[in-house]
Amino acid sequence: MQSPPGTAIILAPAHVPDRRLSRAILYRVLRQISPFPWGSIASQCHRNHATIDRLAAVLWGATPVPLQSFTSAALVLWTPIVFRSNGSYRRATPAALVAAAANGFRIGWLACRAPPDASTAASLTKDITDQVAEALQNEKESTNVLFDCRFSVEVFSSARTKQLLAGNRLIISPEGRLTLPRLHWRSDIDHLANSSDTLPQEVDGLPVWQYTFIRPL
Repeated sequence: MQSPPGTAIILAPAHVPDRRLSRAILYRVLRQISPFPWGSIASQCHRNHATIDRLAAVLWGATPVPLQSFTSAALVLWTPIVFRSNGSYRRATPAALVAAAANGFRIGWLACRAPPDASTAASLTKDITDQVAEALQNEKESTNVLFDCRFSVEVFSSARTKQLLAGNRLIISPEGRLTLPRLHWRSDIDHLANSSDTLPQEVDGLPVWQYTFIRPL
């Protein structure tokens, strides 16, 4: 099943995996989803087995599924979900869990980056105007920027991009519950300094910018 960008879905297994297997699975998921640098010990909760074992007990234990999302380690948020018969899923609610039990639907978890606090969100907001202008000047095909250690943001050197740089700034900032990159432009003109518009990823069938999740599982 395809999960949203920057997320992972884990099905609740029919049988609880042994400790070695559950640790291996969860370390890999944390390493993929965490905003800490890929492969770092911070992205794997410092290889703290006790923390991982507690997380496994919540995800796959015999206790009832918690209805609230929670963050356990490596800035990864876990949300309980219920799968429908058509393969889609929804967030677990009391009614959804009753329906799942009655219809034999599977239960699982959606892992995503925990929403950043205000300070972290501010640090993720970057002005990339100069980088894009340099790429245009040097006739490079595009500009690539790393966002949140998880996404590569690519801005294509097009006529539309060049037009936007005339009196505007290009800004990358986090957006939404999944902390996805958003590219928008802001006017340099004083009386429009607070105006900001999201830049579409495609204009007239031509790509303007795109983002790609770059963390391997």
